[in-house]
Amino acid sequence: MHTPEDKYRVGAIAHFIDKHGKLMMTMTITDGLENEKITYRTSYLLVHRIDLTYVLKLVEKGTRLTYVIKYEMIGWGILGKIPVKLMIMASGKEIERSLENLKSILEK
Repeated sequence: MHTPEDKYRVGAIAHFIDKHGKLMMTMTITDGLENEKITYRTSYLLVHRIDLTYVLKLVEKGTRLTYVIKYEMIGWGILGKIPVKLMIMASGKEIERSLENLKSILEK
């Protein structure tokens, strides 16, 4: 993304980079509504398609952030499901830690 307006433009490409400057993955924005919702699409290893959606909603005591992940696996039956479940569990812990970090930054 090159301009702030690109952040929510459907079809824009987002590059997720780790803290060391290494490219982790490239995603395409498939849905976006400024300050309300954004959905990214990518694929990773055995997962044919991953859709990550973040939704912000104003509530009485601040903002509620909802994170939804939908995925389609490559059809390997039970052999494909086990590594994907492990990957999702591991990424869930990473996402939870990242969201806690974001919360601590925003609440300063």
